[in-house]
Amino acid sequence: MKLAVISCIHGNYEALNAVLSDIDAHKADQIYCLGDLVGYGPHPNAVVELIRSLDIPTCQGCWDEDIVEGLNACECSYPSQLAEQRGRLAHELTNNVIHPEVREYLATLPMTL
Repeated sequence: MKLAVISCIHGNYEALNAVLSDIDAHKADQIYCLGDLVGYGPHPNAVVELIRSLDIPTCQGCWDEDIVEGLNACECSYPSQLAEQRGRLAHELTNNVIHPEVREYLATLPMTL
């Protein structure tokens, strides 16, 4: 059985489509997603909708948790002040554009698979 494991999509819909095309070309039998569907990228809603439509088993990543529970809920640390500044801006952007039903879906994701 061929397995594909994806993670850290971070709202990058175009990259997700490219990766899914590659997975399809390699004829994977099952895809698993280890979370971080949202954050940084401009298309968190589209990413979540695509993952859901394909019924890919997914667990909650730290960015998914932060959008559900609030900034730094995961207690992750940043390697620098600049990275923290960028993370805060990305969180604000994502938090402002995320649809309520997407936030609800993220809240239902298990912490492990």
